[in-house]
Amino acid sequence: MAESKLVQTLVVGLQRAQRKRGQLTEIAKEAGVSRSTLVKVLAGDNDWIKAPNLERIYCALVRRGHLGTTFEFDSAA
Repeated sequence: MAESKLVQTLVVGLQRAQRKRGQLTEIAKEAGVSRSTLVKVLAGDNDWIKAPNLERIYCALVRRGHLGTTFEFDSAA
């Protein structure tokens, strides 16, 4: 299954956060998910993660400055 644009964006943000010690743990707390969930997103094991969790992770990455503040979803045409 191909990765969604949102998941690809999350991976970029998480890779940026990973460069700073302790950031993944803080992002996980802020998003209300486990740190292992973030590690699984980074590893591409994300088929089981529900959309609201992905959205909360995205919002936490934006608040911490690891991603820009806009995201455009592709239309489902």
